[in-house]
Amino acid sequence: MELESEMELEEREMTMEEREEAMGSLQ
Repeated sequence: MELESEMELEEREMTMEEREEAMGSLQ
C-alpha cells in the first residue's frame, strides 16, 4: 500500500516537471 502511494507521488512529480518543461518550450 505504501509503495503504491509513493509511486503515485513520483508520477505526480514527473507530470509537474513535464508541465514546467512544456511551459518553458511554449515561451
